[in-house]
Amino acid sequence: MKSENGSLRQLIEKNYRLLAVLITSVLMAIIIFSSYQNDQRERSDLLMRDRLFSRLLNIERGEEGQFSTQAGWYQQEIERIDQRRKQETIISIGQLVFMITIYVVLVATIWMRSRVLIRRVIDPLVRMNGLVRLVDKEQFKEAYLSAGRYDEIAKLLGTFIKISQDRESAEIEMQNAVLEAMQANSSKSNFLATMSHEIRTPMNAIVGMVNILEEAENGEKVLNRCEMLSVIKRNGDALMTILNDILDLSKIEAGKMELYQDGFDLYQLCSDVVDTFQVVANERGLEIKMLYGEGVSYSRLGDISMVRRVIMNLFSNAVKFTSQGHVILKVKALPGQSDWVRIEVEDTGKGISPERIDDIFNPFTQEDDSITRQFGGTGLGLNLCKELVKFMGGKLSLTSAIGRGSTFCADIPLAIEVISTDALVAIKKAKLNFLSIKGVKILLAEDSEDNVLLIKTYLERYQVELDLAPNGAEAVEKFKTTQYDLVLMDMQMPVMDGYTAVETIRKIEQDMSKGHTPIYALTAYAFRSDKERSQRVGCDGHISKPVSKELLVGTIKDAISPSDMITSSS
Repeated sequence: MKSENGSLRQLIEKNYRLLAVLITSVLMAIIIFSSYQNDQRERSDLLMRDRLFSRLLNIERGEEGQFSTQAGWYQQEIERIDQRRKQETIISIGQLVFMITIYVVLVATIWMRSRVLIRRVIDPLVRMNGLVRLVDKEQFKEAYLSAGRYDEIAKLLGTFIKISQDRESAEIEMQNAVLEAMQANSSKSNFLATMSHEIRTPMNAIVGMVNILEEAENGEKVLNRCEMLSVIKRNGDALMTILNDILDLSKIEAGKMELYQDGFDLYQLCSDVVDTFQVVANERGLEIKMLYGEGVSYSRLGDISMVRRVIMNLFSNAVKFTSQGHVILKVKALPGQSDWVRIEVEDTGKGISPERIDDIFNPFTQEDDSITRQFGGTGLGLNLCKELVKFMGGKLSLTSAIGRGSTFCADIPLAIEVISTDALVAIKKAKLNFLSIKGVKILLAEDSEDNVLLIKTYLERYQVELDLAPNGAEAVEKFKTTQYDLVLMDMQMPVMDGYTAVETIRKIEQDMSKGHTPIYALTAYAFRSDKERSQRVGCDGHISKPVSKELLVGTIKDAISPSDMITSSS
């Protein structure tokens, strides 16, 4: 009997556990209870509940539920539970709406931020990739980028592109500079070769003619002696022209060129230039002439040396490159500008191609190499003319066409001189022509024996008394014991230079109460600073080498002539 009860008990417990598992697995609130009558009242005992039911009724774990209530209590409890669930459902819907709102906001925010990310990061990166490809291919002009206000990557890339473009520009400029330097170097090399030819050619003629004259025995006649001397002089003048061109360009580049304002006769200057080329023009069958405009004043103020160089170079250039036809020098007044003069040199030569007009004024440049071979020249003349005209405040231009010739036009400011320069110059020349330098006592301080011989030869026929000193120290000693009418002082000498010697002589005059003796500086320097320095130490004048006989004699006459002299007898 006991065994049967035990088996039954085990079966009940097994079924109970199975039922508990099933109740726990079902997602519903489940309770199991039994009803019975007790004390005339219906009572119920709780047999089983699940966790969800316990949570709904707030039954703590471990409580044994037995509910003593009236019949149908569970319906009331269930209704209470349903009411509570409805409230929780309402609360859950509000929470759900809130969560959905949060979700929508989050999604919208993420979408907006993603658009910003695409616009500010991804798109610029894509553009950067494309632009980097262009930069890598050195297609800098196509690599253009516009950056927005907050587009930092685009701005960074724009800076990168600008750096790349600047680098390309710098490389192009460097390549152009290298090319220009190579061209300039080539031009200078050609110039040096041409210069060597232009210098050696007249030097060859000079040295050759001198050798022929030296080989002649004393008293023996040399055929064409005058012609040989003419060759020597002509080639010497050509050398001086080349050297003067080089020196003038050097002075302009160094900023040492000086502008003098003196009165001169423009008509006479132009006439002299044309007359200089008359013989050459006749030999070549060219017609050369001057057309001086009506109403153009003759007397002008300006740098006569620069004006002469410009006109001489332009006219010489025209004669050289014109094989037939004419070369005309025209002088005109600019309308409404009486202080300006237009000087034109017109020729009927071969002309210059339009693309070469700008280059023709560059240094060391001629139209082509055949010009140099055929006509010679250094290629400095036109460049020098341009620089001289510019230095005087004017402008040089050119109009030309192949086969029609060329016209060079120089507009130069030359103020009208109120006092007639011609009359003053004529009076001065007349005075000096009547003045004799016979017996004039001159101290020559010169260390070059060749220059001493040259000056002695110049003055030999004038019967002057010439005393020589090879350096400044000996010149000072001679001056202490002898009274001279004039001192010619070379400024670069050994032992004591000319500047120190002149200062010492002026001090001797003061200490010994001697009268003022004119001192003229002899120097190869031609800068104004050198002249000013010689004047500061006490020189009365300045003679630049090479010294011509006319300049030397004229300077001596001018130095010894009284300032108030009207006439003079020999």
